[in-house]
Amino acid sequence: MASEAESASSIVNDHVASEEHAKLQQLQAEADAMTIQDQYKFVLLSNKDSDILSLSSAKLMLPLDFPPIESADLCSLKNDTDMLDVLNEKVRNNTSAASRVVIVVRLLGRGVPGFQHLLDYAKREDQDLIVVSGIPGSFEPDLTAMCTVSHDVINEVMKYFHADGCASNLSNMFRYLADHLFKHGFGYDPAEAQPDHGLY
Repeated sequence: MASEAESASSIVNDHVASEEHAKLQQLQAEADAMTIQDQYKFVLLSNKDSDILSLSSAKLMLPLDFPPIESADLCSLKNDTDMLDVLNEKVRNNTSAASRVVIVVRLLGRGVPGFQHLLDYAKREDQDLIVVSGIPGSFEPDLTAMCTVSHDVINEVMKYFHADGCASNLSNMFRYLADHLFKHGFGYDPAEAQPDHGLY
């Protein structure tokens, strides 16, 4: 009897192991089938409408297979619900469970409605969050403390914005982030300061 019980238990264990192996193979096949656009995503949130406008041109400078970039103007948020809508529509939308999201935030001042929801989301979902000041040359330790990436990455993002968040600098900033955080090889140029308009 004991031998029969052991045999039955062995059959059950083999069946369970076989099912787990099949599931792992399916997950691996799904991961292999995912494109760069499926696996990675950027979201730019800014108080400066010029950033949002420049992003449209910056996207045209990026390769066709570059990860998608969503954006939202933080000045348009009126309450906590608006931030939740941004998270649902810009961050979570069309994002699979295996996707990695990098959220870049450029703040002017504080008091963005629902900002805590953003911080909670990044921590809960273990997503990359970069928060920098919208004031050129300004380093604000409390914003750095909100970030979930290395200080080197934060400093580089600040350089791109502070050099002037023009389309060229924005496109190279996202290339830099893709290469350093996603380990891709798109290549990028360092931040390039733009001339002051109106000065001769």
